[in-house]
Amino acid sequence: MTSAGKTWDQLLYRFGSARDRSSTVGLAVQEHTDEAAKIWLYSSIVWLTIVDLFGLILALELISPNLFAGIPWLLFSRIRPLHVNGVIFAWLSMMYWGALFYMIPRLTGLRSMWSEKLAIWTAWGWNLWFLLGILTILMGMTQGREYAEFIWPLDIMLIILWTSNIVNILMTVFNRRVKPLYVTTWWAMASPLWLGADYIIGNVIWRPGAIWGNGVSGALPTSMADGILNWWYAHNLFGLWLTPMLLAGLYYMVPRITKTPLYSHTLSLVSFWGMAFFYTGVGHHHLLQTPTPGWLKTIAILSSVSLLIPVFAFTVNILMTMRGNWEKFFTNLPLRFGLTGFVFYFLVNVQ
Repeated sequence: MTSAGKTWDQLLYRFGSARDRSSTVGLAVQEHTDEAAKIWLYSSIVWLTIVDLFGLILALELISPNLFAGIPWLLFSRIRPLHVNGVIFAWLSMMYWGALFYMIPRLTGLRSMWSEKLAIWTAWGWNLWFLLGILTILMGMTQGREYAEFIWPLDIMLIILWTSNIVNILMTVFNRRVKPLYVTTWWAMASPLWLGADYIIGNVIWRPGAIWGNGVSGALPTSMADGILNWWYAHNLFGLWLTPMLLAGLYYMVPRITKTPLYSHTLSLVSFWGMAFFYTGVGHHHLLQTPTPGWLKTIAILSSVSLLIPVFAFTVNILMTMRGNWEKFFTNLPLRFGLTGFVFYFLVNVQ
């Protein structure tokens, strides 16, 4: 491991002590407020319960299709979008925002986010946004595009909320007291920006269609072009937001819990830039058997194979950091959950 890598690794190790000490870089020990993080995380737990109920309804309808016959707002075609969007935007996204608002102050040497009040108001706005999403979908107001069902006004509302969080994160990092940026902070700055662009483009925000839905989509004019764009958007929800946030969390969690420096900062940057360059072209592997351009299929295949580079860089980094610490897997519950997700991440990507 290089001396530069050791410097970065020692940084997180020092932040990973019992009370997040930062005295090693000339900062006083300070308690963190975590007010915003708590609201985001508690909200995530509530939404997890609700979207699980949506999933239960879907499962029951698969077993007995006529179980809720005659109840329009319990139709499979209305509940499924709520389940899918709920998992992505309500449960996981709120959990990830909460995790970021917990980790970033500790990695920047600050007591709190740039604006805890903004983060709190954004959390309540996010809850309201998804509640409105539930009501509109159950009423049959939809744009009818997979992963992009919410009507145009709700798209605009989410973009405003998302932008507020991006500004809060960037301002926190710009005002940091610790100048080196650990890889988790890289992900925290980049991934929300990527996903913001992905959401705006994927939802064809410049074509509202019928603003209140009613089955009129704001899609691209031609179905083939819209199908290509839709899968580019849908796959990047996972590759540029959900997956990076898992990596960011594990890069923070594993060294802190094990009190072991990250094995290699260089490998962490390989995984970061590899994901950034290769993942955006992966989504079209869902369209290999469709009349899409051959060059697009080639890009999808090459990008999918190239993803093995950042995947293995991340995997090796975590495994080497865990070397000599595997007994903690059996005694520390958060680490057990995190590493279980890490194993599934590796298996899914290789598959």
